[in-house]
Amino acid sequence: APLLAVEVLSRSTRAYDLTLKRATLEAAGTASYWVVDPGTGGAAPTMIGSELRGSTYVEVARATGDEEFAVELPFPVTIRPTQLLD
Repeated sequence: APLLAVEVLSRSTRAYDLTLKRATLEAAGTASYWVVDPGTGGAAPTMIGSELRGSTYVEVARATGDEEFAVELPFPVTIRPTQLLD
């Protein structure tokens, strides 16, 4: 299984990405799962980081706009969601 999966949400696949894809990645044993929501209609972008604990993802980081998204696994990284849109 990959160490990290990153989903960039879109309107047309949002529900599928957050349910079926997430469950598939959990079952496969993907250690870290990040979701990037670029924001729509003027909403600020958001990132959510989850880590596999047992067989279930647990949220370990969340940031919106200029807040810092900081995680240690699968490698240390700090990102501000707005930087992804620059």
